[in-house]
This record gives sequence, C-alpha cells and structure tokens, in this order.
Amino acid sequence: MEFVPLCLLLIYVVSDFYTFWYVAVLSLVLLLSRVLHAGGLLGFIPLGRTLGASGTTLILAITSAMLIISGINLKQY
Repeated sequence: MEFVPLCLLLIYVVSDFYTFWYVAVLSLVLLLSRVLHAGGLLGFIPLGRTLGASGTTLILAITSAMLIISGINLKQY
C-alpha cells in the first residue's frame, strides 16, 4: 500500500498550523525517503528500500502526532 499521497495530504494540513521550516524539513525527508526507496528497488542502494519505507512511515507518524498536538491546542468557541 502506498502512503505517499496520505503523507503529502498530512504535510499540507500541517502547513496551516506550523511554520515554513517544519513543512520544508518534512517534505525534504519524504523526498529523500522516496529516492532511497527507488534506489533500493533498482538495486543501487543495498538498504535503500528498507530505509525509504521506514522514512515514509516516520513522516506519516510525525505529521499525525503534529496534527494531534495542534488539535489539542485549539480553542473551542
């Protein structure tokens, strides 16, 4: 199952609550993870597939946690 579209959607939603630098770092880590994954599939990087999948899962977990923390801090009117 491919998690990249969900990661991109979560990064987009995170951009409403956090500054540019958080979004930039998350996006760069996701890009690096996908490049590692592709290199691992092609056989150029020995552990690339594992590192790429782990990086994508890590981005998914981090963005989810960031949104939960942002939701806790919202004021109810």
